Amino acid sequence: MLYPNLLQPIKHINLMRQILCIFIIFLNMSLLQGQQPETILIGELLNKAGAERMLTQRMAKLYIALYIGKDIRGSKDDLDATVVRFDTRLAELKKIKINARYAKRIEKVDHLWGSYKGLILSRPTKENILLVLKDNNTILESCELLTNELEWYASRFSSKNGLFQMNENIMELENRAGRQRMLTERVLLYFLANHVLIGADSKFDKELNLALSNYQTNLMGLMGATENTPEIDYRLILLSKEWEALSVFCSKKNNTLSTIEQALKMGDNLLESMEEITKNYEALIDLRVAPLLLNHAITLAGQQNMLTQKITKTYILEGITQNRKYEKERKSDIELFEKNMDDLKLFAPMEEITEALDMVDNLWTNYRNEAINASTKEGAEKLLYGNSEMLMASKNVTMLLEMYAKMYKKSVASYDYVMADWIKQIGHQEMLTERILMYSYALSWGIQKDAIPQELERAGREYIKNFNTLSLAISIPNIQKRNERLIEQWSIAKTYISDLDAHKEQLKEWSVDLSKELGDLTKLYRERIKGMAVEEAIEKGNQQCILSQKMASNYLSISMNINKEHQYQQLEKDKLVFQKQLEELKLFAQTDELKATLADVNNLWTNYQAVFRTKLLQKDVVVLLEMSQKMLLACELVVEEINAIAKPNQVARMNTAATLRTKTEQIFLFCLAERWSEEKYKDELSLAFLEYEKGLKFFQDNVGNTPEMNTLLEAIDHYYKRLKSYEPKLKEVDLYALLMVRNVLLLETEKLTTLSAKTDLF
Repeated sequence: MLYPNLLQPIKHINLMRQILCIFIIFLNMSLLQGQQPETILIGELLNKAGAERMLTQRMAKLYIALYIGKDIRGSKDDLDATVVRFDTRLAELKKIKINARYAKRIEKVDHLWGSYKGLILSRPTKENILLVLKDNNTILESCELLTNELEWYASRFSSKNGLFQMNENIMELENRAGRQRMLTERVLLYFLANHVLIGADSKFDKELNLALSNYQTNLMGLMGATENTPEIDYRLILLSKEWEALSVFCSKKNNTLSTIEQALKMGDNLLESMEEITKNYEALIDLRVAPLLLNHAITLAGQQNMLTQKITKTYILEGITQNRKYEKERKSDIELFEKNMDDLKLFAPMEEITEALDMVDNLWTNYRNEAINASTKEGAEKLLYGNSEMLMASKNVTMLLEMYAKMYKKSVASYDYVMADWIKQIGHQEMLTERILMYSYALSWGIQKDAIPQELERAGREYIKNFNTLSLAISIPNIQKRNERLIEQWSIAKTYISDLDAHKEQLKEWSVDLSKELGDLTKLYRERIKGMAVEEAIEKGNQQCILSQKMASNYLSISMNINKEHQYQQLEKDKLVFQKQLEELKLFAQTDELKATLADVNNLWTNYQAVFRTKLLQKDVVVLLEMSQKMLLACELVVEEINAIAKPNQVARMNTAATLRTKTEQIFLFCLAERWSEEKYKDELSLAFLEYEKGLKFFQDNVGNTPEMNTLLEAIDHYYKRLKSYEPKLKEVDLYALLMVRNVLLLETEKLTTLSAKTDLF
């Protein structure tokens, strides 16, 4: 056998590479710890770039307002402050290093800004206004391209499904929300331009109408987005009424200075509302989606570590068994490894991580070329030699991602780094499982290299040590017996390894048994991690409760011709959200009781949907309400079942806040039903009001409330009293006043629910 001697130089080269890998790992870590680079919060960055777009229009609007003579000192101060804001944000955006296209985009904006700034700071005249309006479109287009470049960068992932698709959708929504801020100012800009430059150019009137049309189209797109949080939905509903009033004002001709001032004030209020909605999308990205993507990347990196071991293991198993299924499995794992590499390269948030991935890529070429071949002992030895450096390079990626997660935690306090650490540790256990089996199968095949028994024993000790550490954080059934069984199995393995020639078959059987045992443990770990999302499941269950009422009130509002088009859009959206959340809760369900309760909801849901497909008549309101209350009761039972596996001290606040939210919608539903039909719902309303007051008192009596929570409770109490005051005179009360109070209460109770839950998604 000549190949061991031929492989000796390779062994020394591999050793040198391993030393180099270790050096690079510690060099990267030292550099990062010394520099402490800031994490890029892409939602915040997209918001800033989008704000520049809006500020170009705001400056032009204020410039014309200054010419008209509207609040000259105030307009001049506002204009100067807006110029400073644009300058400051542009400087911040120039510091960001993303890609070559982004650098060109920001350079173009910077170049155009010089001349535009000079115009904006010049004395307002009609001639200068025309120049401003001309340059305004040029710099707006450049800012738009910059913002779109950021959206593309944030949505660059190769897999267009699941988490990646959600990320892309929300990025597009934040960009669209930011564009609404710009359109608010653009509408007002051309509203003023038409007043100042009457007859100067008919295109200004066309620009106003186009801006009005674009705003309405974008608004409908935002309101129909299934990715919206309830808070975003409620804010959009309130904003739509502000927009309706402003659009009517801006469509009028021959405005006086008084009406112009009124329109500008309404525009400022609308801009403030849109700013809050854009921030909500920013938070949705940076506080929810980005942590999900980061944890996903850590999972992928851990999977890469495992695959380096598994590919060699299945290569050896094919040689031992001559079973082609292992060849298929190995080739499938090779494809998965390469797909994961593509995703990790696209995600890589730091240059150091990109460099570490390049190192893996370089090693992967030779490793893959050997692994793709038919299994031989010579090939197995080559893979075993190359395996350690592949693993070390892959671990480097995991370590750098973990370091990035720690930095992210400093920027985003709500990020659950503990969960990220558990994900990493479980991934490490999966890798050790494959490493242990790889070495044990190699020995049972007769590959007797001196280092293999020591590596096998080292991996086994590390697995047991990590098992004991994880067990303190993640409870596993029969933990003591499992630990004893693992220790016993390692004692048996030592006996086999001490005399391999006599125990090859026993070692092979031992490997098969161990594979089942460690596979079961991995499955248990994953199930426990899934179970830690119980708070998210409670919120989804509570969302199902409010949707059961909201869909009925939307359907009733359509029949009563209250915001018919909008209510129909909301109904269709809520049906999609309900179905999606129901499917997610089914996947979460861990107990037979919860599964059975969800099955009841599913059956009722089929009948409930059928109701929405028919035209609602006044005589059918009773049937609609009966069905909606059955759905509510079924959804409340789901929440109770999930509560049974949650921490009691967390459940009370979350559920009470969510109940206030649901009762708001339920009261509104009964008010509409009594207003439209001949039926009376006094008893139902009295019970709902009683339960509402009980929930409100629960929070008001809590001495540990934060100032923010107390402010929310004061607002909820104020609007609740107004809502209750409508009950004795439901036939006379203005429906839009009722609708407004309901919308405000839904927004405030949604904020209270979010504050109470403090849900961490992972």
